[in-house]
Amino acid sequence: MKPGQLFEQFEKLAEKFELRIIQGKGDFHGGSCIIKKDKVIVINK
Repeated sequence: MKPGQLFEQFEKLAEKFELRIIQGKGDFHGGSCIIKKDKVIVINK
């Protein structure tokens, strides 16, 4: 499976679990968190 296809599957799965995905570049580690009662997955590009 190509990376783009894998990410699409990941997005669909996150949507089913009512998770929001945030992607960005920076000096941080990715992970999950809760921001103002919203479940979020943070991905470091």
